[in-house]
Amino acid sequence: MWAAISIAAILIMRLPYFDCKHYLNPLQHNVRMPGVFLHYFEYNKNWFVSLGGHFAIMVTAWHPHLVRGLIIGDAPFDRTKLRSLLLRDQQRLLYWRDFAGPTHSLEEITEALKNTPIAIEGQATPVPARTLFGEKNPWFRDMAENLRLNDPEMLTAIVEFDRMQEGYDYEQLFPMISCPVLIIQGSPALGGLLTNEEIEHTLTFIPQARVARMETVGHPLHTQEKEPILLAITSFVDTLQKQRV
Repeated sequence: MWAAISIAAILIMRLPYFDCKHYLNPLQHNVRMPGVFLHYFEYNKNWFVSLGGHFAIMVTAWHPHLVRGLIIGDAPFDRTKLRSLLLRDQQRLLYWRDFAGPTHSLEEITEALKNTPIAIEGQATPVPARTLFGEKNPWFRDMAENLRLNDPEMLTAIVEFDRMQEGYDYEQLFPMISCPVLIIQGSPALGGLLTNEEIEHTLTFIPQARVARMETVGHPLHTQEKEPILLAITSFVDTLQKQRV
């Protein structure tokens, strides 16, 4: 049995180079081979993109015998909302696509990320990431490592959205989940994407779920203050371990 965990809404697999064909297929196509998915999850530590939460939800719903517990980290549940977020951030995603993959060095990608255009609500013009985060923020190198390991066309698939998201409908999937669930919400004030309204609606489908609301961490749960995230996760995993005794 497994614990399917999606941290920071991000999951998933660390490969020397993640081929785009996995993303160009609908999520449901990839989830039909959960052994491969969970194998990479178990042995590797790299995290990338909010698709991790959606993969984990679909694996848990369709292959419940493989999953003992599910952790979802600030992954937006609603497809309509997710589409609008991706449309808002399209310029940033396409900018990242130019530097993804093994063509550029880790140092080159790190420097390029400092000029990432960040959309700010209420402002017509995006702001460079270095202006918001400062020159020395560790996020730049963390994100550079993620981009270096991914095929640029993965980001094309995210922007095009519809084909990749085929089969993902949380209102149909959550009622199929019976295992323990932990939902980690990033602080909306710090850029968290999962709303209170989505969480409350979701609890009508999975009332057994726990909710951990972060106050000092936004959407990138794994690159900011780690202690509150680790506390929520370890407490949940400890509960799973006790249930096995």
